[in-house]
Amino acid sequence: MQTKTRWILLSIGMLFFLSACEKSNQQTNQFSHNEPEMVYVSDKVSLDLAQVEAENPDFKKINRQERWVAQEDLVLPAGSKLLAVVDNTCQESGEMSDTVKGAEKAQNHIRRQAASISLPKEVTLSELSKMADGDPCLVEIANDGVMKATAVSNDTHYSKQLHLTSIKSSTANDILLSAGGLVQEVVIAVIDTGVQLNHPDLQANLWADGNGKNGYNFVANNTNPNDDNGHGTHCAGLAAAITNNNAGTAGVMPTKAKIMAIKVLDGAGGGSIASIINGIYYAIENKADVINMSLGGNTTSSALRKAVVDATAAGIVVFAAAGNSGADLAKSLEYPAAYAKDIAGLISVASIDSETKTLSNFSNYNKDYVEMAAPGSNGILSTYINGYAYLEGTSMATPILAGAGLATVSWLKSHGYAITAANVEAIMKAGAETNTALANFVQGSRSLNMLTLASLLKTNYADAKVVTVMPTPTPSPFVTERRCRSGRVNCGMR
Repeated sequence: MQTKTRWILLSIGMLFFLSACEKSNQQTNQFSHNEPEMVYVSDKVSLDLAQVEAENPDFKKINRQERWVAQEDLVLPAGSKLLAVVDNTCQESGEMSDTVKGAEKAQNHIRRQAASISLPKEVTLSELSKMADGDPCLVEIANDGVMKATAVSNDTHYSKQLHLTSIKSSTANDILLSAGGLVQEVVIAVIDTGVQLNHPDLQANLWADGNGKNGYNFVANNTNPNDDNGHGTHCAGLAAAITNNNAGTAGVMPTKAKIMAIKVLDGAGGGSIASIINGIYYAIENKADVINMSLGGNTTSSALRKAVVDATAAGIVVFAAAGNSGADLAKSLEYPAAYAKDIAGLISVASIDSETKTLSNFSNYNKDYVEMAAPGSNGILSTYINGYAYLEGTSMATPILAGAGLATVSWLKSHGYAITAANVEAIMKAGAETNTALANFVQGSRSLNMLTLASLLKTNYADAKVVTVMPTPTPSPFVTERRCRSGRVNCGMR
């Protein structure tokens, strides 16, 4: 009897074991976007495999031929689109890095360069890792993708700029422009569709390198970052249009601002992650203080995240639009804004109505992923190609907050404080107003109020030491909407 009982228990145990193995094999062989842990990481390769599958149906077909396959043996089909980051200061030779460096659009003027690549043949993940490890000039292989623009004073149009009234800009400027308030020049890198370089409300505020170039065009690979869409020009004006020039509109930053024009999006408002990464590194190497990215997409890339981390580590405060899907970001992640959750110095921005101060109906939201809000709908008038236009979107809220970031950085520098991106973010959050209408949508219910921010700066950050204003060093150019209220229909993508 005891022997029979033991055989029954043993048989039941074997059934449970076989069932568990079957379940384990089924789970191992699934490739679903619902499994965020599906990430392959080696020394130089970091790929979201669910994203690879979503973009390439052949990936699923090839890898489901076998019942079970180890992750490193998964096959990337020929033609798979990836992103390669290379070190342009490296003088050695490598198959993948040589391809990037020798390409028609090689960016030899920046130390670290990203480029979209297409695999010429099938390779397993382990083979890809070996190729990457054997290339001394290759920094990383990551996911690639496309991102789009997130838009749908005494100045003659000042009274029409409802967002300036909403954030109490005029009263705040009385504090900021007091003696010694803002004496240090600051630079904002507008990574976008470019900037109209001869716009009368922007031209005098353009940054220039040692050769008189105002930035770079990573779409056409030349030194002409002129805007052929209007989105970037609008963003630049919101942050740093010339103020008190008896014409046009005013920027949030009232003085001492310079605009670095970095074109990474084309005339239709779209661009590659590789171009955006290159734009970030251009801003780092040319000593920008603030980066504005009114763009985004659902594609994540470890290389893009690394570029943002490198920017904040260099002391650059980065502002990114939360996006215009009217969605909870935790359920529909938008990048690079979603990286703000765990990168100090990167601030993700939601949009609110200039008058009601409630969340704009198109704005993405989430208390963990969205850190501050600023006006992005109702009266958002700014510079545009050959004139001025009303646009709406988190694209507009972002440079408005970035303009406040410029004022914060300039104030701290003018009063002798060392700058870190994390500290600037903390100060801006402390100087925000609590907007109870945002309790369920934005971290800490924070929205921009320039008066409370200026008052905080004056009270808590006055004269750490006497600062002697020095000329801004000239960097070398080579280094080892959602909808338009004006009725336009193609003024911005989101």
